[in-house]
Amino acid sequence: MLTAVAVSAAAALAALAPSGGAAERTVELGPRVVVRGLASPVGIAAPRNEPGRLYIVEQAGTPRDIYEQPATRFVAEFIGKANFIPLAGRADSDGTSVRVSLATEDGALVLVLPRTALREEAPRGGNGADGRSACLFIRPEKVAIGARGAVLGDDHVRLPARVAGRAYLGDRNEYLLAVGDGVELRVQAALGQDWAPGQAVDLSVGRADVLVYP
Repeated sequence: MLTAVAVSAAAALAALAPSGGAAERTVELGPRVVVRGLASPVGIAAPRNEPGRLYIVEQAGTPRDIYEQPATRFVAEFIGKANFIPLAGRADSDGTSVRVSLATEDGALVLVLPRTALREEAPRGGNGADGRSACLFIRPEKVAIGARGAVLGDDHVRLPARVAGRAYLGDRNEYLLAVGDGVELRVQAALGQDWAPGQAVDLSVGRADVLVYP
């Protein structure tokens, strides 16, 4: 189960003040809370799988930054709704872009994303990326459903999918979309957009809205 702690911004900043807020400094605020380089009043902390179960700040920043650009998979899962798509292998970066491959019902699909999409997530035992495959991360509201073969701009990527289910939510529909073997995404769409179960569709996502977790 995901857990987090709320860290007092004033206490954290006061504790860091004597050293000028050095990025790598570790400050113990209590028996179970540790802050590393906290320079913002907003932070997400995860329990560390170590003796004493200390809490480590996974990310600090504005609420918008944390929601839109979660630094780690823990933060992405903890804040808001999330769609994860496992990759077929590891992400390949050439320094300017990132190439990833994923399995879809139409076969292997290769996507080229900005280098900034790759999260530099170091292994952290029970709360890190250890033992889990690399994946794409997309917020549900960043995905648009369209007809197969619809023209997309260069700033978007296309994911072929099939409608697996639909739920009426009053002012919108929520769709369950199969993009590969056992991989399904949840996407909400306006009521005027009606896609029938079993229908083949294309999903479009802005390249800047896709993150890659190693």
